[in-house]
Amino acid sequence: MSVDQRVENLADEYRERLWGDSIPVDPVTIAKKLGIAVVQTKLPQQVSGAIIKERGKDAIIVLERSDSDQRKRFTCAHELGHFVDLLEENNGKIDEFEQIDLRDPESSVGINPSEIFANQFAAALIMPKDAVVKLHNKNLSKGPMAAKLGVSPAAISFRLKNLGLPGGRF
Repeated sequence: MSVDQRVENLADEYRERLWGDSIPVDPVTIAKKLGIAVVQTKLPQQVSGAIIKERGKDAIIVLERSDSDQRKRFTCAHELGHFVDLLEENNGKIDEFEQIDLRDPESSVGINPSEIFANQFAAALIMPKDAVVKLHNKNLSKGPMAAKLGVSPAAISFRLKNLGLPGGRF
């Protein structure tokens, strides 16, 4: 099974078990059902989000409070991707870890395997393949498609490209 398909399957599994099939998907609700608190605060300019798990405590996802709702949703789903990746690597058990995601060129070009996984997981979690294909087949432009999924037009553009679907209209 390819890495991409593995990520799609994991995102589908978590979404179906903890959210269902309605859109837009709320990653904060999914996080809470996993016992992860989600907080919004002012972060340093170079930090886009973080997930922190201290020994003996529940994990916490930290989001930049001034980001758009769409950005916060994707960041929350991205941090969930880091959490799920570690759960999968460690047979469902995580004692402690910290992942701080920076707004830098490396994070946007996708060369770090952990970041690639988290980005793919986030996209698959909040933009389910089946939902994207259905919306695409209705010949919706990117704006309405993005609005239905609660994401930015840029995010849906990347998702369409990664699913091998034509880019849609603006």
